[in-house]
Amino acid sequence: MDELRRRFTIDDRLGRFSKALKSLHEMGPNAFEETRRYIMQKELYTKALDLYKYDQESLMVDTPFGGGERTLLIAGSGNHARLCNFSLRSQSIP
Repeated sequence: MDELRRRFTIDDRLGRFSKALKSLHEMGPNAFEETRRYIMQKELYTKALDLYKYDQESLMVDTPFGGGERTLLIAGSGNHARLCNFSLRSQSIP
């Protein structure tokens, strides 16, 4: 088991979810989908904003906020990171 995966596993089992998320994020693009699921499962949206604010990728996460809405975590190029709500009824989501 590589060092980042080991740290993730230990932090997750000890309930240090923010630290575990950081280790997942550091694993890079190969762990992107796992990272996205972990953010939603542990509701680490604020921590995700901090981690992804300098990344080139956007991250789609489902949140418990509002009925029929999803939240898109927009991050990139060091400019900013923010949460944007939009209705599932009015837009198609890939």
